[in-house]
Amino acid sequence: MPDSNPILQLQKLAGRRTFDKGEMLYFQEAVHRFTRNQLIVTAIVQEIQEFTVKLSIVEGQYEGSCNCSDSEGFDFCKHCVAVALTDISREAELEVLQEGDEIQRITGYIESMSEAEAKATLLKQITSDIDKTEQWVLFADVRNGKINKKALIDIINKALPLREVWRQNRVKTYFETAIEKFNRLISILHKLPTDPAFELTQTALLRYNKALGKIKDDKGYRLKVEVTLVQAFATFTSELNWTPQRKVSFLMSLYHQPFSNFSLPSIYKRFVQKYPELIELFIEKLVNLECQFEQTDTSSIQIDKTVDDTHILILTDLALYYAESGPEVSTENKLKLIECKHKLATNLTEYIELAELCVSLGCKDVARKYIAEIESHTLNYRQESKLLTLSANTQEQVEDIDASLDLHWSAYERSLEVNDFQAVLSLLEASDNKSEADVQHWFEKAQALLIGRLDDTDNQDTLFELYLACGKKDIAIAEAQDVILSNPLLHKISKLGIEMQPDLGFVLYRRLIRTYPKNTDTQGYETAITLLKELKSALKSKKQHQSFDFLISELIFDFKQKRKFIALLQGQFGL
Repeated sequence: MPDSNPILQLQKLAGRRTFDKGEMLYFQEAVHRFTRNQLIVTAIVQEIQEFTVKLSIVEGQYEGSCNCSDSEGFDFCKHCVAVALTDISREAELEVLQEGDEIQRITGYIESMSEAEAKATLLKQITSDIDKTEQWVLFADVRNGKINKKALIDIINKALPLREVWRQNRVKTYFETAIEKFNRLISILHKLPTDPAFELTQTALLRYNKALGKIKDDKGYRLKVEVTLVQAFATFTSELNWTPQRKVSFLMSLYHQPFSNFSLPSIYKRFVQKYPELIELFIEKLVNLECQFEQTDTSSIQIDKTVDDTHILILTDLALYYAESGPEVSTENKLKLIECKHKLATNLTEYIELAELCVSLGCKDVARKYIAEIESHTLNYRQESKLLTLSANTQEQVEDIDASLDLHWSAYERSLEVNDFQAVLSLLEASDNKSEADVQHWFEKAQALLIGRLDDTDNQDTLFELYLACGKKDIAIAEAQDVILSNPLLHKISKLGIEMQPDLGFVLYRRLIRTYPKNTDTQGYETAITLLKELKSALKSKKQHQSFDFLISELIFDFKQKRKFIALLQGQFGL
């Protein structure tokens, strides 16, 4: 429009008083059935009665007509003002959308169409694709009150054809095709009454189970289909208009695993946890069901015992329920949780985890009982280290700080894991006699231990984790330049470096970023781009930005054979 401010233009065109009345109608959302077809705008304005407005845009100026008495078909009335303000607002929103992300730009494009144009475009898109046509025919049938159950079952069968598939690329394609069809199917099922939607989801799960019997999937390509179907099954189950008793009885039947080639995940978490009206009855029935299994002696540990698959599912769900209250869990539920975990444990590692659980729950006497029993078995060095840590934690609970310090240090000597050394620091923090000299003493002791054990060619993570645990960030940043570190730790130190010592931090980021495009790996390329964006956002000086531009040029030159990576670089950084 010629006027840089279209609002001022409207005020001049209608007059201040008429503009104010029209603005009030606009804010009252009195404008309905708004359409714009190129330079013609039409709408209905609803007051006590309806008024029809038609605006034309001629040489950037609004010309209006309305069937109200004030306009008499040609004057710019308050109704014309309300419609013009709606048009101005809509055009402003479209401009914002057109500069937005992909979805916003598409939204803006659709909003710019007339209703008839949008419908015609949608119809063309639907009829140009067989799968979309099939889906929309079913949408139409459901909208008209028809449920074509046979057609929906055909979609299920086409999604999972029963044939032998074992080559990795074909297995991947098989399940990628299946998930596309199931996503379309589930969008249809959500428009059906709950009962048929529930039944069809069961049918899909049974078909999935049958198909798995013919497919060799070592890479887990099936899991996206499995998660999608189970989630839909849980959703439709929750919506069934059944009594709590009937619904809980049905859920109990699921523990007997109607599917032979896959297992449902936690039934309690997926089907019950969000529905308080079911929980008490469900747990009561589940406890009764668990009692039907042969009961394990919970007074001592039993290595290599076998636990029935169904029993494992039941015990896992009961343990989840008993653990739900977190630190506030009752003493009774703590003991029940420990009992469930005891029944599930079948090896030394799991019994050590059980002892760890006892410590975290504050059941130190039970923890000591498990520790004493576990010590009588042959342990590897990691198990010995973990057991020493647990012993230290039980000592800590009876405030024997010196004994606990010795045990944590022994655990650290065996494991060299920073968590064990942080336990030493935590004890020093809790001690009344703790001083900076004490912390420095233990740091130097640990540093000497690690330097004595690590060669220059070894991964140096343990040493640099120690630096960070003891607050020696400057040392970590300075010494990380020329040593072997894992990428996650190098990333952590790079982020510290770019904040504390920007020049050194930039060098660390450069080194980290260059490790990812070396292999032809899409995920590696994307990680490198993410790190570059992260680095760029942290830069502050002109010199740093110049160094960043040089780094991009360097990557383009050094990895010019990695065409996909170069395309990503150019797309993100415009070079």
